[in-house]
Amino acid sequence: MAGTPFPRQVPAFDAAFGTERLLYGSDYCWTPIDAVLSQVTSIDSAVQPSATLTWRDLTTRNARSLFDTDAR
Repeated sequence: MAGTPFPRQVPAFDAAFGTERLLYGSDYCWTPIDAVLSQVTSIDSAVQPSATLTWRDLTTRNARSLFDTDAR
């Protein structure tokens, strides 16, 4: 996810593909910090994927799984 992923993009992605491969991406180098913080706030205030899992938890888990060198 990047840009403005809520309220439409992430729910549509989830419905079509699930969330097992969903990652957070940012072009922070070119995006002003205020805009990045606004996007993070929108992710944190969106309806979370479950009662015990936040979008941050989910995307962190997916990134760790993708980049886990011990799993290869």
